[in-house]
Amino acid sequence: MCVRKLFFQIVILLGSTAAWALPTGNITSPGLYQSTRVSTGMLNFRVGFYGDYVFNRYLETTNNMGQVHKTQINTNAGYFAVNLFRWVDLFATVGESKLTINTPSSIYSSTLSSNIPMTTLPFESAFSWSAGGKTLLFKWRSLRVGVEGQYFQYCPTLSSFKRVVVIGVLTTPLNTPKMKYTEWQVALGPSYEFFCRSDAFSLVGYSAVTWSNASFDLKGFQFVITNPTRTYTLPDLQSTQCLGYSIGATALLCHRVGVTAEARFVDELALHVNAQFCF
Repeated sequence: MCVRKLFFQIVILLGSTAAWALPTGNITSPGLYQSTRVSTGMLNFRVGFYGDYVFNRYLETTNNMGQVHKTQINTNAGYFAVNLFRWVDLFATVGESKLTINTPSSIYSSTLSSNIPMTTLPFESAFSWSAGGKTLLFKWRSLRVGVEGQYFQYCPTLSSFKRVVVIGVLTTPLNTPKMKYTEWQVALGPSYEFFCRSDAFSLVGYSAVTWSNASFDLKGFQFVITNPTRTYTLPDLQSTQCLGYSIGATALLCHRVGVTAEARFVDELALHVNAQFCF
């Protein structure tokens, strides 16, 4: 009972802070899944679905012109993992992401903000991928502690340039470069497994402290605004904070099939879903 109490105290402490990060998934997943084949006792494989839906990722300009009002990133991908000795996971995701930015025009021009107070930048859906690893550091009964690191990359183009609350103003892009959004993070945290009447089904709650960094290289994207005619350049963006957290739970069936749901909230709204099968 003392171990359970400690776990919930950690969750409550993390829940009182703000969140900025990639999803961690269940950080102790290397010790949760096992294959029924004896010949693969030291090695097993998992495949599944990876979905991450960020309703606001906190970004600011690298030239100190201000913060982006709202950044949405939606990712749907396949998930692949290799497990070693039930202590180490090596994983990768391959799929598609879409990013939309809604921001004050003042981030690229202080003189323009009075005419165009808000702009929307809808980026094309494009190929994205991530890779990383997890390892258990400690295991005692139902309590586990793990560490994770991962890298994410997405290279979109700007599909169009929309104006919000604009009358009689036209915009024309001068170039359509392939931009680059990248993010990396490391995380550390515990999990605790609760068995439901039998060992066949269990629920694993987890939390993690994360250290991350995001950057968005806009490759000098330029556009022209008429009335009067002027040329503007979108500045590169970066994350506003490095420290964050994640809280979630994994439902396990026979330690072979798992479904994970993870929420990031308070100052960031995001939902992560992962379903995987061990064979």
